Amino acid sequence: MRAVVFEHEEHEGPGLLGPALEAAGFTLVRRFRTVRREDVDAPLVVVMGGPMGVYEADAHPFLKDELALLGERLASERACVGVCLGAQLLAAAAGAQVSPGKNGFEVG
Repeated sequence: MRAVVFEHEEHEGPGLLGPALEAAGFTLVRRFRTVRREDVDAPLVVVMGGPMGVYEADAHPFLKDELALLGERLASERACVGVCLGAQLLAAAAGAQVSPGKNGFEVG
């Protein structure tokens, strides 16, 4: 089984999720700031974090491709996991409004 992992920073991979997914029988397919059409049919998509926000998609065009693919996956009830930015992307793909915090710079 394939687990496609969307990564947004070179130094931010799947971390401890990687070995756990492999132990569960998944083969990791890592994508760095790119989406492939076949990813929509993967048994699992994991969307990792990054320093940008989902609301900055104009400055980071690859986020638009991820949002489109995640929207398709959610519509067909396929499994997705989001970590940090990944959770923002999943929320936005599901129709939620995602915006910066009101108290200034935030981490995590």
